[in-house]
Amino acid sequence: MKLKFFIVLLVMTLCGSELFSQRHETNNTNFAITGTVKGIDTGTAWIIYENPWTENLNFVTKIVSGKFSFKGRVPEPGRASISIQGLAYNMGFYLANCDFTINADKEHPYTIEIKGSHLTDIYEGLQKELVTFSIQRKSFDSIFDYAKNEKDTSLMQKTELSLRQANEQWLSVLKRSVMNEPKNYVVLDMLWSWIYYDENLGAVDEIYFKLDTAVRNGPNGSVFGKELARSKKLAVGQPFPDFTAPDINGQQVSISSFKGHTVLLDFWSSYCESCRAQTPNFKRAYQNFHTKGLEIISFSADTDSLKWKKAIKDDNMIWYNVSDLKGTKASTSISGFYAGFLSSNYIIDKNGIIDRKSTRLNSSH
Repeated sequence: MKLKFFIVLLVMTLCGSELFSQRHETNNTNFAITGTVKGIDTGTAWIIYENPWTENLNFVTKIVSGKFSFKGRVPEPGRASISIQGLAYNMGFYLANCDFTINADKEHPYTIEIKGSHLTDIYEGLQKELVTFSIQRKSFDSIFDYAKNEKDTSLMQKTELSLRQANEQWLSVLKRSVMNEPKNYVVLDMLWSWIYYDENLGAVDEIYFKLDTAVRNGPNGSVFGKELARSKKLAVGQPFPDFTAPDINGQQVSISSFKGHTVLLDFWSSYCESCRAQTPNFKRAYQNFHTKGLEIISFSADTDSLKWKKAIKDDNMIWYNVSDLKGTKASTSISGFYAGFLSSNYIIDKNGIIDRKSTRLNSSH
């Protein structure tokens, strides 16, 4: 399997938490920002704090004589952006409960300066260390694509090894960063990009549990911990967790009842175009291998019974179709192994063991 990752380095300067420096704090539970903007005397400035695990917060202030200030509180350090009226660029950064400064210049809108935190130093250091690995991995991805198109198995294997080594080096940098500073919200955010790839779960698990308990027990860290546990449970080589869900006739279907068969378990919905585009390939697989023991189970994230059943009929999905019609938050089963990716699937062998994940079929199968 191609070890291809899409790690997006966060282009932001970071603000730390109360652990790091009393110099920049006046209050352990609030933040205070002072700022200047050269070339803009009056106007409005906004900060948007976005945290999917807590709440989104908006902070607004006036610019007077080229100066502005913000005061407030956030649940934990998290991603934010500042917009300044009259400035063509919105700067991303980390907002935490500490004191720091923001300086901007209308003539140089892409160089907003955010100062005053230990996390800034952590982020900038990581960015410098990881940029080389990022370039290497993009290059390896391109080489792998070329080798795959040319059906050059030897080159593909060599490139996979190079990618694996680059990934190990990348994660070793994150590990060292946490060893130096356990209360490291920067590394926690970067770990999200690695959590769904089996071959790196051991390293991710080690790094996560070296984080300070305040980070792991926070809103972001708590959700990450649950997702990590689920990813480990659903790694290739693990038994697939049993579930029971109703089919289109209301009959209960259990995955455990298919032992002795190879099962293709697919997640889809009637509104997912990329999911339904795979249906012709599933049909071919079913026609070619059903008599040899293949069973297909399509688990829908639909909430509307009529739309679900119509899509099954329109697409002639003649295999098992199940759903409890509770979307992606289904209480009976899907919430236990659905990670937010429709048009993804598992191949489960005759013993109920996960053999492959997210296999996309094509016309040659």
